[in-house]
Amino acid sequence: MSLRGGSGNSSNRGRRGEANSNNVGGPRTFETKGGNFRYKGGGTYSDGIKAKTTLSSTPTILSNAKDIGPIKILQSRRNEDAETKPAVPTILQSTAPSIVPRLAVRPKTENEEKHSQPSGLPPTMPASIRFFDDGNNLNKTFLDFLTSTNCNYNCCAIIGPQSSGKSTFASMFSGNETGDLYGEYIFRPSPREFVEKGASQTTSINVYVTKNRTIVFDCQALNSGHIFELAHRSSRREGIKLSQVVKYFEDETHKLLMILFEICHTIILGIDWFIDLNVIRQILSADLSYRKLKSNFNTSSARKINLVVAQLRSKSVDFEPETVAERVKMIRGIFDGTRFDVCGGLSMKKLGFDMYSYVDTTVNYVIFAEIKPRSKLDQTPTTEEYSGLLTIPFHEVIKKFCLNILLLPRPSFHQQTGKLTEREWFQQIATPSWEKLFSSELTSFSRK
Repeated sequence: MSLRGGSGNSSNRGRRGEANSNNVGGPRTFETKGGNFRYKGGGTYSDGIKAKTTLSSTPTILSNAKDIGPIKILQSRRNEDAETKPAVPTILQSTAPSIVPRLAVRPKTENEEKHSQPSGLPPTMPASIRFFDDGNNLNKTFLDFLTSTNCNYNCCAIIGPQSSGKSTFASMFSGNETGDLYGEYIFRPSPREFVEKGASQTTSINVYVTKNRTIVFDCQALNSGHIFELAHRSSRREGIKLSQVVKYFEDETHKLLMILFEICHTIILGIDWFIDLNVIRQILSADLSYRKLKSNFNTSSARKINLVVAQLRSKSVDFEPETVAERVKMIRGIFDGTRFDVCGGLSMKKLGFDMYSYVDTTVNYVIFAEIKPRSKLDQTPTTEEYSGLLTIPFHEVIKKFCLNILLLPRPSFHQQTGKLTEREWFQQIATPSWEKLFSSELTSFSRK
């Protein structure tokens, strides 16, 4: 129904003001008669509406209840019968959408759940940190991850030539699995582009504390051409002679080895498919410099250090018992007469591989196959294929190796003080030893 006046082309716009002006401030009431609403001030609506009458937007106040028709009070449906009451779907409380605002919380990752630590113990390290700070002093942040009550700990360092897989092995030794992504490794491995151009990822020393309280050190590559090239580039800008750069490079390498000899129970020498004699020479010369330094400070250097030779990225021919027997004999002869104890019994036979029964089982020599990365969703032992060759999967050897290395002897660092806690080891052994080495000039080495 349209609201139009009786006159044909008359507009309501021009007469609204006229109608409203007659009723300014006064109440407006309506009455019903014959189905038509009639405005008492004049004019009707519906069929008999006068065009000049319009409604105001102001609220209407009823002056008397008798002016309006019968009122129907809306009642609730509580008293209706269940049969006549329309069915309304019921929303369960558990499935009803909640309108209460909540703070967005990031769910814990698998690594964070794995690194959760009970109360009372220091926080677990999510990844390795640098052992030295920017001032070439020991990193004091490392103290936050050491306890002041535990005396049953083990200090192990991994050393070796460049691109032998030291950092990857250190990550697996510290708790990583072969199915982990490279970004989840505890010690950052060298990316492919670094390997292709002969670069080294690890510089100086990185450190990590495992759940079983093993302090693991990852040392930079020995006899690394990449690290020497970096030192040579820096020296050319300062006008330093090449001979001085060579001496500086050797001294810095010796200092890193000597501090590890002083603070570690076990040294793991990672080798590739051959034994680099230059690396062996650096280790032995660092030991001689260490003994000379200890004699000048009137301290004893008779403490034995466990040395374990780990052949990494081994092929099928390296697992032959005849090859293993030859290398065991060679290792025993190289380190005979030194303070490195290579006869601790950590051998392939000790790990449970009976094919090496007739090989000398006293020499610390373990073979590790090349790691075959596999998906986390499928970590069954059958996923590592070795084409039927004489090869032992990496994950089988590393699990037994991590358990048996704890059985090697751990002589005290000081015979007078006895066993030290982790914090005492850092404050009384590591810090004073590095301060002496850092200021010492007795680590020079000349090739002959």
